[in-house]
Amino acid sequence: LSMQAAYISRQLALLRNATGDAVADTLLDHLESALLSPLLERGRRGSTRVNLEAAAEEVRASLCKLGVCVRPPSRGNAPADSSRMLRATWPPPLAFRLYCALLGALFDADSPTELAPGREGVLALLRCSWAPLHLTEASHHLAMLAVCFGRYQRYGAQTLLPTVREELDAVIEQSVAGAASGAQAGVSSGGASWWASQVIVVLDALAAFLASKFRDYHAHFRDGPAELSACVPLWRNAVLSIEASGKEAQEAALEQIEQHAHAAIASSVKRHVRRLRLTLERKRRRDSSDEQPDSTGGERALASLATELRDAIQLAEQWAECFSVCSRARPGGGMRSNALSIVAVSVYEQELAAEIAIAMSTFHSVGGEAMGAIEQLALVKLALERVTNKPVLPELERLREQMLDGWCAKLHEVSQANLRSIFEHEKWVPLSDRAAQPVGASVVDLFSQLDVVVGIFVAFASTPPPLPPASAQRFIDFVETAATQYCLRVVSGCHALPESVLQKVAATPVGSHATPPNKRRNTATPQKRAVEALPRMPQLEAQPLSELLIRLNSVESAGKHIRTLAARLLRDLPEMAMHNAGATLMPAAEQMCETACRDLLDHIITRQVFYELEPHLVSRLYVPSPHAEGARIASLVEQLRPVLAEVGRLASSSRTQELLMGFLGTLARALGVVLDQLPGRAFAAEDRATLDEDFNLLRLFFCDDCELDCELVKRTLSSLETLADQRCRVGASSSSH
Repeated sequence: LSMQAAYISRQLALLRNATGDAVADTLLDHLESALLSPLLERGRRGSTRVNLEAAAEEVRASLCKLGVCVRPPSRGNAPADSSRMLRATWPPPLAFRLYCALLGALFDADSPTELAPGREGVLALLRCSWAPLHLTEASHHLAMLAVCFGRYQRYGAQTLLPTVREELDAVIEQSVAGAASGAQAGVSSGGASWWASQVIVVLDALAAFLASKFRDYHAHFRDGPAELSACVPLWRNAVLSIEASGKEAQEAALEQIEQHAHAAIASSVKRHVRRLRLTLERKRRRDSSDEQPDSTGGERALASLATELRDAIQLAEQWAECFSVCSRARPGGGMRSNALSIVAVSVYEQELAAEIAIAMSTFHSVGGEAMGAIEQLALVKLALERVTNKPVLPELERLREQMLDGWCAKLHEVSQANLRSIFEHEKWVPLSDRAAQPVGASVVDLFSQLDVVVGIFVAFASTPPPLPPASAQRFIDFVETAATQYCLRVVSGCHALPESVLQKVAATPVGSHATPPNKRRNTATPQKRAVEALPRMPQLEAQPLSELLIRLNSVESAGKHIRTLAARLLRDLPEMAMHNAGATLMPAAEQMCETACRDLLDHIITRQVFYELEPHLVSRLYVPSPHAEGARIASLVEQLRPVLAEVGRLASSSRTQELLMGFLGTLARALGVVLDQLPGRAFAAEDRATLDEDFNLLRLFFCDDCELDCELVKRTLSSLETLADQRCRVGASSSSH
């Protein structure tokens, strides 16, 4: 009895604290006195049957005095049946609160969030209070709903949610069926109306509390979507029960529920993004140092935010799926399964678009932390598009275009400085004696840098979305410009050649300057004229043939590098190959490299024939006649032999034969000018055999020593034989005259 009295005292104290009403407090004071005094008094006398019955009778008498219940009237002389008590007017609010307090006995004493194992027996005992408290089955379910959901609110106990769901369904079922607790108890219409309004109060409190949590479900449901998935149906059913009183009202309520679900998702996503932003900002400030300001903090912050959002977007569908019960069925279309997910990702897209708009003011180049941010944003974009099935974040494309434009402009400036630097340090000596194609250090330096730059571009362009063709072309233009400028500087580094005597003579129409054949032996000394016509130039003397050949190899190597880079871009960036449609990716650079090679070939050949060999051709060859000492082609071949040997040693295999054929053809033209147009040479008929010997010697030199095709060599030198026939006939005719 003492234990029961203590429990009743505790529950009455809780009721007193909860009501806050003076009249209710007075009633509770009298109730406590009426209930506790008999129990405590009889408990001291002993727990005998007589004492317990007497205590119960005293309690009933006390309750009758309070007006809580009355005795039935006596019949004649028979005493009134004290066991039968007629129910009087019991305040419904107090009855509801008292029963809710009594329902606390259903929970485990050690764990207030777990129902006790023997709760069925306790509940059977509590049913005895239904009659005096004017309760029904519906009232019980409403009280159980209030108690269980109240403990969920207080402790966040997910284990209570199934019980809450059961009690809510029971309350709604009773409410829809019109089985109001007050009406079933036979109380007045005022009591019935209070119980009906109490149902609305409890459901409204449940819906309001859950709706407040839904507005930031990322923060309130930290254990994941499972708890949210259990709470959303509770909220939906409660709201629908409150709002829906007919078919039209139900449709309006369903529409309102769907709108509220959309708003809750949008609100929670916005709060989640802002919370992430603030968290990352605090972390960045904590990690940064005032002595060493972080110039790349914005890029890293955006990359970190994008990483967090990518993880969040991957869970967005799971979170949004929790609200699927709130989506209305569409005519002929069923449920909009991904509509709620699209609401979530749309907010993520808006928040990211705002971040990208801020980044537009700081992201002006490619590389470093900015690349990491772009890569993370691209992954977020893919995650968004998997949900929406349409392109999103056009701001990212504009940001990437801006970064690429700024990077290309910066690369042009850096490239100019690099070109100046590598040419200042270029010595035009082979980097390795064992190299198959000796090249200068400049071409290696340049294309090592370009290879790194192309790698960065490939990584940047491989990040979705694909770059527009115009943006990719700006980078291609940079590479082409760098290669073109390199080739131009290599060619321009070759000193200009003076116009030689032979070239001047060859350019003069035949007969305009030549003396009659019968007077050619009386011309001035040709050797003196040749020396005067071909002065030596120090800058040419300082530029050996080996340097010219390495320049040629370097330009040819540049062309190979350009083709390699183009192939790499087409291989690693399929969209670039698609836009290029099979055409050469960098035609201007390839054409410039080939043109530079042609210019260098012409320069090398022209210099060797019309500058290096011209003094001998003009002053010594066949002067004054083929029989003079040192006037034969043999001495010319000896001068040419080391030159062509160096060509074979240094020139690339792809250009060696072209060089040798160039030497042969140019030398044949120079010999033709000597035979046909230069004065100071006397030829007789008997000199024809001598000239044949010279031509054979020259032919054998190019066929055997230079390994050129003999038929090709013979055709090239055939014009000399014709000139020799003409010159010897003219000489014989002049001698006879």
